[in-house]
Amino acid sequence: MFIASQRDSDNSTGQWIFYLDHGRLVFSAENGGQGNGGEGNSNSIADGNWHHVGVSQSGNFYTFYLDGVADGTVTQV
Repeated sequence: MFIASQRDSDNSTGQWIFYLDHGRLVFSAENGGQGNGGEGNSNSIADGNWHHVGVSQSGNFYTFYLDGVADGTVTQV
């Protein structure tokens, strides 16, 4: 299930996707459509409860959060 994503029409400034896969959050970043980037996964959230999720960016580093606590990082190269 997709949560949020960004895809640039010119593939020059990078793209990313944030989604749920088999009970885990997945965040994947790609640099300029070149296929190089990084991917990170969270701990399982398949527990039947609602959760607050988010992603922050600082330069080439992305941190994703589960219920307000950092739960993974991705480096976009």
